[in-house]
Order: sequence, then structure tokens, then C-alpha cells
Amino acid sequence: MYSVSSLRDALVPHSRLRATTLDISRNKISGSVNFLCYVQEWGLLDLSDLFSSQIPDCFANLRWLRFLNLANNHLSGEIPISFGSLSALTLLHLRNNSLSGELPTSMSNCTSLEMIDVGDNRLTGTIPNWIGDSFPELRVLVLRSNSFYGSMPSSLCHLANLQILDISSNKISEVIPKCLQDFNAMATDLNPDPFLRPWGTLQVPSDYTWEMSNIKSFQSAYFMWKGMEVKYTNHLGLIDFSDNSLAGEIPSGITELVGLVGLNISWNNLIGPIPPDIGQLRSLNFLDFSRNHLSGGIPTSLGNLSHLGVLDLSYNNLSGRIPLNGQGLTFPASAYVGNTGLCGRPLNKSCPGDQDPNSEVNGSNVIKEGESEDDRFITEGFYVTLGLGFIIGFWGILGTILLNKRFRYTFFQHLDAIGKTLWKYFQNE
Repeated sequence: MYSVSSLRDALVPHSRLRATTLDISRNKISGSVNFLCYVQEWGLLDLSDLFSSQIPDCFANLRWLRFLNLANNHLSGEIPISFGSLSALTLLHLRNNSLSGELPTSMSNCTSLEMIDVGDNRLTGTIPNWIGDSFPELRVLVLRSNSFYGSMPSSLCHLANLQILDISSNKISEVIPKCLQDFNAMATDLNPDPFLRPWGTLQVPSDYTWEMSNIKSFQSAYFMWKGMEVKYTNHLGLIDFSDNSLAGEIPSGITELVGLVGLNISWNNLIGPIPPDIGQLRSLNFLDFSRNHLSGGIPTSLGNLSHLGVLDLSYNNLSGRIPLNGQGLTFPASAYVGNTGLCGRPLNKSCPGDQDPNSEVNGSNVIKEGESEDDRFITEGFYVTLGLGFIIGFWGILGTILLNKRFRYTFFQHLDAIGKTLWKYFQNE
């Protein structure tokens, strides 16, 4: 374990000291981060996985700072107002700390921001309207696992370049804005394979000696899926509104975001139908609408989602037959459970007019597992033809024997000859 005092002494508290990059992440250094105040021309700071203290309010002179990573520390207190002086700041990582209070209004001056990740803290207040109006280049906004409350501001739709929006596990209520189709970057499918679509590289000044591999680590984003945190480094379209108190219907405009790879709005109070055009989201890899109050049938267009690997529609009020076209039979029964009105495979519940899909064959009208109506028709035709052939063949021979005396005499004489031949053969043996 090292002390930060030696680092502070090395930096020398002098206003003329110049530096560009500092990476002391993932080291065993104790103490506070007050030494940041001693260098005024930082360009990139990675102090993740290190400290336990408050963030010093001394950022007013760090006008060159573009990359700041204070994630995965034990930082407490509020976000300093002096953050508003970081006009060149591009990437801000404050995730997984114990920061409290509201997002300071002064942050609206950081108009160059492309990524904001303040997830997994204790921040509170409403999501500020100025977020949507202050960051024209913002690509990633992660506010998850805090205590934000109130409605989701419609000004978020002004973030035309947004690729990842995660406000999960907060206390957001009211309706989802109907303007989601204004997320232009998510409405563009630039590559048919969503996992090969790169973010684009942020421009780094030529005097930075930082390796590009480390710069790329700043461009990572984190996404929660089924309780597991997944790290994405590619340019993906991700929306996570899960675990809030959102009400109303799913806005139809969401189906225009054809670049979406992940959509999670589970654990809310949403009502109404699943948008019928959900099949337009052909890049979707996972879709979770579970634990809401959605009603109506499952759109048949869902079968168009050839990339879909995970589907969860469980515990809603959906009804009708589960569509089996396309991807229909790919998903387990757990994707549909908790919807008492749903029927058909893969659920162990037949639809009205159907036989039990899991029953044994106990009648000619039962369709076996995996057997279609055409298969049943061919099978029944085979047995009918076999029966008719047996009847015609049997009575064709027997009738001739009974009705034609000459043929009957010849037939039995021939059988007698065959019998004698066989008798002699076995006698000689």
C-alpha cells in the first residue's frame, strides 16, 4: 500500500507545472485525490479503482482536461460545481462510487461531452432538462442505479447522436416520451451485423503519449442484462428503462430505431399492446418486456427478428396463440409464462379447438409434436390407401376363388402340388 503524499511531492505544487496524462488506475494507493489541484494542464486522468475521499472542488483551471475516469472508487459527497469549467471534457466516468446530491447545473457548460457515466451512485433529483439541450455530441448516457425521480424529460430526444441510454433502476415515473424516433443515430442501421459496428475513434491531440488501447478503454460502456453487468466497446444501440415506475403505453416510434441491439423496459407499469411493427427492429439481439401489464396478442412480426437471441415477455396480460413463424419456437416457455391468456407451443397449454400439444396419440385428429397439418393429411392418406389396397386385393383373390369353379379347382390343385413338393423335400432331408 502506497501513500498519495509521495505522488503529491513528485508533482510539486506549482502553478507552472505542465502535464498531459496520468494513469495510476488499479494501484494500491491510499489517500485523497486533492493532488489533482496541483497540476493545471491535465489532459487525461485515469484514477479508477483507487481512492476513498471526496472529489476536490478545484477543476476550474483544468481547461485542457478531456478524459476523466474516477470510476470504481469510494468517492463520496457531491459532484463539484467546478466541473462546469471543463469545457474540453469529452469522456466522464464517475460510475460505481457513493456520490450523492443532484447533477450540478454547471455541468451544462461541458458541451463537448460524448460520454457521461454516473451509474451506480446515490445521486438524486430529477433528470435535468438541460442534458438534452447542452450536449449535441453525446453518444452515451448512463444514469442507472441511482435515485433519480420524476418524469423522463422529452428534451432527451434532442440527443440525436445518442447510442446508449440507460436510466434503469431509478424511480422514474409517468410515460415514455413519444419522440424516441428522434434518436437519429439509433434509427440508422449502418451494418447488418450489429456487433461489427464500431463507435468511431475520438480524436486525441497529437501531444498525448497515451496509447490508443487505453483511450479505447475510456470509450467502454456498461449495460445491465438479467442482473449481470456487460461491458460493450462497440458502437451499439442500447436502451434500458427497466426497474422504474414508467406508465402508459410503449410509444410506437420506438419501432423506428432500427439500429437498436438491446431493448429492456422490464419491471415497469406499462400497459397496452406490444407495437405491431416491433419486427422492424431487425438488429435486436435481446428484448425484455417482462413484468409489466401489456395486453393483446404477440405480433407475428416478432418472427422477423433473425438476430434475436434473448426474448422475455413473461408476466404480462398477453393473450392469444403464440406465433410460431420465424423465431417463434426458438425460445423456451419461460419467455411467455405468467400470461394466463397465452396458449400454444412452447407453453403446456393448448388453444381453443386444439388438442393437448403434449398428449400421446390417441386419435386420428391428434397432431404429434413437430407435425404440421400437411403432415397429418399425408399420414392419414397413407393409411386410407393401405386399407383400400388390402380390401381390394384380398377380396379380388378370394372373390374369384369363390365364384369361379374352374379357377378354384386349378388354384387348389396348384396348392396341393406345392405341398407335395415341400413334403418330399423335408422327407429327403
